[in-house]
Amino acid sequence: MTREEWLDWRRLGLGGSDIATVMLDEPMWTSEWELWLSKVKGVDSGRSDAAMLTGQILEEAVIKWACAELNADRWVPGDTLIHPDHSWMRATTDAWLGGATIEGERCHSIGIEAKVAEWPWDEPPEDYVLQCRHYMACTNNDRWVLAAFFRKAPAWKLWIIKRSPTTEADMLYLAEKWWQLRVIDGVAPDIDGTRAAAVGLGTIHGAPEEKDAFRVASPEEERLVREYADVDATVKSLEQSRGLLGNRLRGAIAEDAGVRGTGFRCRWSRGEKQRAGRLIVRIDE
Repeated sequence: MTREEWLDWRRLGLGGSDIATVMLDEPMWTSEWELWLSKVKGVDSGRSDAAMLTGQILEEAVIKWACAELNADRWVPGDTLIHPDHSWMRATTDAWLGGATIEGERCHSIGIEAKVAEWPWDEPPEDYVLQCRHYMACTNNDRWVLAAFFRKAPAWKLWIIKRSPTTEADMLYLAEKWWQLRVIDGVAPDIDGTRAAAVGLGTIHGAPEEKDAFRVASPEEERLVREYADVDATVKSLEQSRGLLGNRLRGAIAEDAGVRGTGFRCRWSRGEKQRAGRLIVRIDE
């Protein structure tokens, strides 16, 4: 499939990267509005930042490393799959390893999910574990490999995710419930503060027929307007304070790369093309 055909195919169901949005209160990447817009309105975020591009380029290297680590004798690219009993449940696997040694046993075939991240995890994020569980449900496999390369360490890690019937049953129930409510019934998610929600509301309501046609606000709308104006003024004030504090830090750091102290690190990342650069502050709890 071309990318456009694949995107159309994905809109007909929930994929592995969608499950965390359905299952978790705070998914790493995609908000519920963003997912709903993609499935119901065909509006994609178009996100293609440097981190995503790096992950796509290095994915094959992660798979080859996992092959060596697990003594696999071959690997083949993944494929697109549909659950036999749930047409809304879809999977695009990264790859399959052949002849890998898993927990001391030779495994004829096992799926792998390859990731690229910045810093090593002690345990894999729940978003990625759920993705592997989704693939196990689609393919009826009992185990899945989750392998990752960490760019800023650098380091490599892998985990063997085992199938959990209880978790899988919860996942299937919540995902099917979401699909029925949001896609089949067309009920939009509750309004939240994400940009995706703003795009979604604009998609639903469209442009006004008369741009200058104002109506009298209701008491609730008046309250919202005044509250928004107060918050907007506060945000602008905080942004000015942030800019001043940031420039004072830049002046204090001067020629150095950054400063560190008890429980914190502050890096001033800049170069010839980005003079101001970015201030990156990490507070260690």
